[in-house]
Amino acid sequence: MKMQLTVLGGAIVLAMSSGQAFATFQCKEKSCVPAYEFQCPDGKCPSGDNFGKIWQTGDRNTASIDQTNGYAMDVGLKYRTNHPASFWGYGSDNNESKIFQFGDGNNASSKQLGTENRSGIVQSGDRNGSNVVQYGQGNTSYVWQNGNGGQADVTQLGQSNNANVEVYSGNGNTSDIFQVGTDNDANVLQAGNNNSADISQYGEMHDADVIQLGGNDNDATIRQFCDSNDAYVNQSFGSNNTAVVMQSDYNNTGWVIQTGSGNTGTIMQGTAPGLYAAMNP
Repeated sequence: MKMQLTVLGGAIVLAMSSGQAFATFQCKEKSCVPAYEFQCPDGKCPSGDNFGKIWQTGDRNTASIDQTNGYAMDVGLKYRTNHPASFWGYGSDNNESKIFQFGDGNNASSKQLGTENRSGIVQSGDRNGSNVVQYGQGNTSYVWQNGNGGQADVTQLGQSNNANVEVYSGNGNTSDIFQVGTDNDANVLQAGNNNSADISQYGEMHDADVIQLGGNDNDATIRQFCDSNDAYVNQSFGSNNTAVVMQSDYNNTGWVIQTGSGNTGTIMQGTAPGLYAAMNP
């Protein structure tokens, strides 16, 4: 089930070896509009050679790994986009998922469809939640939460996307990474209490980083459409800061650095149609 990336008429197409479309991400007049489509090669959705491991220490922890055949509808993409979508079944082959929980009342789930996806979840503390969903080929994600009452959600659709969430300490920190396309990279580092990071990237070769260390109640939002945009938010050693980076089209770079408290920073770069799509995914 090898896939390849091609560009047809301004549309990024992830295709199976059979030539059937897996996912498309269309750019028209410098405005990217995602359109998702899943099909199995020759109507077959094979599964095999998957590896899953769960290790739990403590009380009332729950964990689930799903690497079986399924339907892309399970990812719940429709509520994340205003654009049309069609969903078909897809197989699961040579995926790997590991979940480690040390503490009480933690919850973790990993669902992978496609080939050669890798997911790792480590939770140390109490009442943390982690959900990972990966559809496609060669996607990787790592979630590590060391604290209490945190929530981390990662959804990746496409090929060779990477997501990394690391919570070193603190309570009530949340992160949400949502990536559609190819070769996108998102990283969140948190230490403190009640910090929030929200990253959504559509297209290919985007890079997004959120660093929230040594502060409380900081909020960061990044939205990137089309290709090769770079966003960086650093909200360390301060509290109650808000940062928003919205970028569409190509090769934009946006940095927000906040080291005090009560600051608000907003960056919007790109054409009007693209920015509208970024603000209304």
